[in-house]
Amino acid sequence: MANFDSLPDGLLCFIFSKLCLAQAVASCLRTGQIGGKLLALKMWSQTCLLEQHVRTSLERLTLVDPNLATPQRNRLVYLSNCKKLQWLNLCYAFIPSLPPQCEAFDMLTSCSLDLVVITDSALTSFVQLCPFLECLRLNSCTGLQSPHIRAPSLRCLEFVSNLGCVEPIQRICADAPNLQHVFLSYVEELRTEGEGLLELDLMCHVKPSLQLLPLLSSLSMHGPMWNLDSISEYIRLGPSVQVLYIDVKLEEKKPVKIDQFFGHLQNLKTMYIGSEFFECLQAGAKLSSTMRKVSLPSLEEITVAVTRGDPHCITILSMVLRCSSSLKKLQINAESLENSTENAAFFTCVLALQRIYVHVEILLTCPSSLL
Repeated sequence: MANFDSLPDGLLCFIFSKLCLAQAVASCLRTGQIGGKLLALKMWSQTCLLEQHVRTSLERLTLVDPNLATPQRNRLVYLSNCKKLQWLNLCYAFIPSLPPQCEAFDMLTSCSLDLVVITDSALTSFVQLCPFLECLRLNSCTGLQSPHIRAPSLRCLEFVSNLGCVEPIQRICADAPNLQHVFLSYVEELRTEGEGLLELDLMCHVKPSLQLLPLLSSLSMHGPMWNLDSISEYIRLGPSVQVLYIDVKLEEKKPVKIDQFFGHLQNLKTMYIGSEFFECLQAGAKLSSTMRKVSLPSLEEITVAVTRGDPHCITILSMVLRCSSSLKKLQINAESLENSTENAAFFTCVLALQRIYVHVEILLTCPSSLL
């Protein structure tokens, strides 16, 4: 028999969906009743051989089933019988609970669920049956409220909504001591120890309910409904952050002092500041006649999005240029710069900064209509 793993995913899924022992037995019995004993025996033998081969050789499987009305209980049992299965992608499944006869997925290390309806208890039970699961990814899944994930080997956890709008998950509790990478886009709160977390990418506002993140090297915050307190708390939790990305929509804009937010980030190398947060920095510079010097000795590259080219914008840019002896590049994104009488002075000041800080590549992008 040819290697089953070489078959295309579509054909593999079609064959696999037909492997139901009860249906095969019933088909053989019916065939025997009409005088086709030899055919029935031959069919049954081939079916058993095919299923046995799947169980002993299948390592990667993408399974698509648009039926969201009927629970696929037997399918999960079949999958648990595939003892070499290492990589699994389920699409459009309906999993309200796991059948009691479902065995452990002893070799499964990566699992993706796309557009799957699954309950908290089903997800918790499934993860517990995967003792060596390293990567768990859920994309636009529904039915979850407050799942508790216990996975000693888990390194990457991802809850995103790239395929459609879904109701937010209230809370995720992750008991995963080896967790290193987390990506969230429709979760209101994450609870985990986080001592070994290296990368945290939040594509929506997530309530900061974490302990100190001493090893965190990359922190990204995107999306709507953020508040400055949450941003400040996440930055405080990651004193070793090397890459910081802030491009959020704020519920309320308030003045922010640059030294209070970033002064402790001595390992920071790359930073992106979106327009709304930069406006808060401008407002902070406006209210403070004197600003404590910020020292970011490792900073090499920074990008800022500017909407108003007032003198306080230049104050912030000048401080950024002075704060790091390692700075190599300053990118000023003025594509959304408002029309103002201050723009001419803004462009003049940027040119002056280019002449003063010749060792730094200062780039300005803006609509040609403003030049």
